[in-house]
Amino acid sequence: MIEDVQPGAASNFAPPKIDIVARLELVIAILLSATVLFFLVIRATHAGALWRDEAATLQLAQMPTISEIAVNFQHEAFPLPFPLLLRGYTALLGATDGSLRWLGFAIGLALMAAAWLNSRTLDDRRPLMFLSLFCLNATFLVW
Repeated sequence: MIEDVQPGAASNFAPPKIDIVARLELVIAILLSATVLFFLVIRATHAGALWRDEAATLQLAQMPTISEIAVNFQHEAFPLPFPLLLRGYTALLGATDGSLRWLGFAIGLALMAAAWLNSRTLDDRRPLMFLSLFCLNATFLVW
């Protein structure tokens, strides 16, 4: 009678532990992503006026010519492509504080999407470390 029982028969009913861990990682990654998205929306909708360095970058981006941007760029904290991106963005969507806050939201969302894409491309399961260490960092959410 004992010989009729196969050694792996009982384990066929329970899912493997790797599948459980993978599903748990997926759920945690989705919850972290939703939390970061929630914080980004809160930041975009409740932020105050532009800070001095943000206003200076906006003024730099709105100079009449691109050559003037390069000439007056010497004291900026942002890299040179950012005022050019900001120039195009404000030309399309306006230069109000709210519009610029949604630019920050879009950049944060693009960074999260890049983390998910990078994670999938490298055959990593989920971007758990990136989401927890970088996206939930107060500096990322404020700046």
